[in-house]
Amino acid sequence: MQQNKITSVSVFCGSSSGNDDAFLKDAIALGEFLADHQIGVVYGGSNVGLMGAVADGALNKGGKVTESYLTF
Repeated sequence: MQQNKITSVSVFCGSSSGNDDAFLKDAIALGEFLADHQIGVVYGGSNVGLMGAVADGALNKGGKVTESYLTF
């Protein structure tokens, strides 16, 4: 049976870091985890707040990050 590997995930979260440092630490840890497992991050394009923290965590570990912008 063939198993498919997840190659990327989409992350959309706040452009604010919230009022608890745990949110920011967890966002960074998520990015690091994804990079460690060669899973790319597709995110909403903000380089601040929680969204930026996920991207920074992945980039700091050599992960692949793709910004996604919605245009109407």
